[in-house]
Amino acid sequence: MATSQVTEPYLEVLTRASPHTGRHFRLEETGLVPHVDTLRRGTRRGIENVLDEAGARPEDITRVVPIAIGAVVLDLVLSDTPLGIRADDTSWTFGRHLGHAGPSDALLALDRLFRSGPLRAGDRVLVVSFGFGFRWTTALLEVTRDAGPPAAARTTPREGHS
Repeated sequence: MATSQVTEPYLEVLTRASPHTGRHFRLEETGLVPHVDTLRRGTRRGIENVLDEAGARPEDITRVVPIAIGAVVLDLVLSDTPLGIRADDTSWTFGRHLGHAGPSDALLALDRLFRSGPLRAGDRVLVVSFGFGFRWTTALLEVTRDAGPPAAARTTPREGHS
């Protein structure tokens, strides 16, 4: 239905190596705390953009699929959006068990939702992802048919074969 890209390029320097301190990234020196407002602002902007573009309201969202990072960070950024949700209100619990798989987090969670069958035609799924550099990708998807087990799992063995 809609996608949004948000960037805060001035923070890209935080992902560069810091040769003078022996740390891998400058972000390791500052931590995330000084950047929480930026994380919140970028996440909120991405969500507002897709809702506006799709003509949707927060209550139209059936499921939220975020990046699989720590619940504390997700709680900080998602609670300050029009949705006002926390990590536990999303597919994050799946990511918690699987672990952070980088940009594949959302695809893996979506695949699980489709294969396990809770999605129904008309459901609206909000995908929220961000990465250091700093950039956000947000998408609002509408399910066009009921989800369920793959076709192979629904078929019965052919006669004469076991």
